Amino acid sequence: MRKYFLLYLLFVMMFFGACSSKNAYKMSVSSITALSYTQNGAKNYTLKPMSDKFDSLYFARYSQDLDKELATLGYQKVFSDSLAQEIIYVDYGVNESSKTIQPNLNWGFTLGSPWGYRHPFFSSIGYDFYNTSVTIIYNRYLTLVAKDKKGESLWRVDVSSYGESNKIAEVLPKLIEGATPYIGENLKNPINIVVEDKKK
Repeated sequence: MRKYFLLYLLFVMMFFGACSSKNAYKMSVSSITALSYTQNGAKNYTLKPMSDKFDSLYFARYSQDLDKELATLGYQKVFSDSLAQEIIYVDYGVNESSKTIQPNLNWGFTLGSPWGYRHPFFSSIGYDFYNTSVTIIYNRYLTLVAKDKKGESLWRVDVSSYGESNKIAEVLPKLIEGATPYIGENLKNPINIVVEDKKK
């Protein structure tokens, strides 16, 4: 009876441990800000895609995550450039960074019966290549550039993360979360950070 109880307890621990596990996204962040820029006070802003390649519907969806993060910094969104103190341009995407092809090796021998004899013999011994596993690593990136009405650059933040997933909808909210604390900051060199996925 005690044996079954211990097995049940082990199963429960493994189940809840799996449910509470989190994914961690390692990122590289760089940021630069104009010397005249100040973060004091609320700022009105608008968002614009850096390129016309973006689908307007998807851009509107992803912009909602950025709006939420900017609100934590005191930003207020407006819908006219004439009312905006900052026009924030957004670029994001996924590029294939590297591809690794790994052959699977099988060591052994094959049997045969030469000249009609019934007794088997070793016809070949060695490594046999079969199948291949392909691992593709993607660079998932986000760039934010803020300009004033005159077109002068105010600040810029670049974030990138390498991984096997090329689903931008999955990674972009984490890139936005990683970029937000460095808006208006000056980093002498790129830094490495980790953003955890809090979803269970």
